[in-house]
Amino acid sequence: DLAFVQYEGIDISTFSITNSITLSLGGHATTRRQLLQFEEFLNTGGLFESVSFPLANIVRESNIDFTMEGTLKADAGL
Repeated sequence: DLAFVQYEGIDISTFSITNSITLSLGGHATTRRQLLQFEEFLNTGGLFESVSFPLANIVRESNIDFTMEGTLKADAGL
């Protein structure tokens, strides 16, 4: 389920899957709090083994362009 693409305050502009297990996302977050909540949602949502992003993503308080990577679970069904 890719409903996370519509997460509040998060706009996804790039999305790619490599090796059938590594997902890369890029986009824009309205605030740092929304970005951190989005990361937590991805980490606890059951689709990913892990999600990470560079600390540079959270230096700003608002208007954040971000990148992140995640490792899909084997049974994610993508």
